[in-house]
Amino acid sequence: MKEVKAEHIDKLDHVMHIFYRRMNSLGEEMDIHQTQGATPIEISILGMVGKNPDIILKDIIDMLQIPGSTLTNAVDRLEKRSFLNRVISKRDRRSYGLSLTDEGRKVYLKHQKTEQLLWDKILSTLDSDEEIELFLHLIEKVTKEIK
Repeated sequence: MKEVKAEHIDKLDHVMHIFYRRMNSLGEEMDIHQTQGATPIEISILGMVGKNPDIILKDIIDMLQIPGSTLTNAVDRLEKRSFLNRVISKRDRRSYGLSLTDEGRKVYLKHQKTEQLLWDKILSTLDSDEEIELFLHLIEKVTKEIK
């Protein structure tokens, strides 16, 4: 692994603190946190089910890179709050899938709408499609490499 210069660490520290503050401010301004008490992982699960109606629990574990016990606990909480239901998968009858309830769909759609506005606000600060592609490539690379 490459040795990182102290000045780069200092610059990242400074920029990330500003980024966090601005993201929190934008989130409050756009009411992005109004998800009826759902945690980030629960919102991710609702989003995956909303976008992929045939998704099975194993798919979610693989996509979120979380242990099965973490998913089970999150799904239990979401079921208890009537946001989703476990169902036998139509795709693989040996597996469980999830389906959104009406209330779960409302939370998912509200969050999706505000999140789209937030991502648009972030990406629109870049000057070109090339800059957007580079930004997405680099953030994906960092995300994959951090363990």
